[in-house]
Amino acid sequence: MNMLRSISVNLVIVVCIALHMVPASSTATAAPTTVAEDRPSPRRWLESRVRQGHKLASRKVEPDTLGEQKWQAQAKKLIDDILDWNELTRRSLGSNWRKRSAKEQQTFSHLLRQLIEVSYRSRLRYAVREDALDKKEDVNIEWLEEDVRASKANLVAKVTANRNSALLGFNLLWTQGRWRVYDVAIDDLSTVRTYRSNFRKILKTEGWEGLINRLQNKIADIEAGRADFARPNSLGSRKAPEHR
Repeated sequence: MNMLRSISVNLVIVVCIALHMVPASSTATAAPTTVAEDRPSPRRWLESRVRQGHKLASRKVEPDTLGEQKWQAQAKKLIDDILDWNELTRRSLGSNWRKRSAKEQQTFSHLLRQLIEVSYRSRLRYAVREDALDKKEDVNIEWLEEDVRASKANLVAKVTANRNSALLGFNLLWTQGRWRVYDVAIDDLSTVRTYRSNFRKILKTEGWEGLINRLQNKIADIEAGRADFARPNSLGSRKAPEHR
């Protein structure tokens, strides 16, 4: 399902908003796993966020207006509510995370988050300007599995659109009194693992500065309209411009 596989990290909520895959229906084939009394079911928590995304994606907005700015701000708030940015960035660097100084870790986390954010903002802008919000897909989300073990949870959902389907896998952590998603896999292709593999290769051949330059360049390309959005394995090799 090319439409789904083109999405890197932005989860089912961004699928709903940025590509306007509004769920036509949502079903469950298995009962939610029993969790501690002080914790909500992670599936029910994520389902509620999908419903919020459905409502937001259904709203009609005009390009280059205050309404669009508010719409994008609400989308960002919803995505921030779902993602565990700290866990996502740390795991994306893998064992190399511990090798970096606190300042380097902070720089990397900021750049990776910025890359993801400019990517989904690019998708949202495209959705508005191409009138994608009028092109609703007949989408069904079927929640298949929920595995909760202490502070960790895994969810699996089958998404079907126009007779095509894909499996979405979500990894969640219970942190600071709430569930947060730190990784999503599309047909077993994990976003975090893909980032980690790509970053490891860049570090091996170009070192830390090379990785930072690549992230900065990709962000600049997306913001300048030279690239639409960033997949986990799509960092370019263009060298950073010299500062005079």
